[in-house]
Amino acid sequence: MRLSWRKLLGLTVQTESGEKLGRIIDVIMDTEGQFVVQYECRSLTKKNLFSRDQVVRFEKGKMVVKDAVIATETESRRKETEVNLGPALMMREK
Repeated sequence: MRLSWRKLLGLTVQTESGEKLGRIIDVIMDTEGQFVVQYECRSLTKKNLFSRDQVVRFEKGKMVVKDAVIATETESRRKETEVNLGPALMMREK
């Protein structure tokens, strides 16, 4: 399948299991090798970059990416929000 730049931009991005992630807003190219390196996707709340290795296939009107993309993103968000409280310090009354 071949797509023009105009038709590629705006395609819906979803996982293999059908979760919608947003739309393609830009493409990052390697000019030396003349190939796509990453696809930039935007939803209402955030932007994501998907490498070409994460793309499973293109269908009419959408790009399908691996389900693992969401699991990796969720894991990295969990690590960012973890709080390390360390050991509690208790005081004794004298």
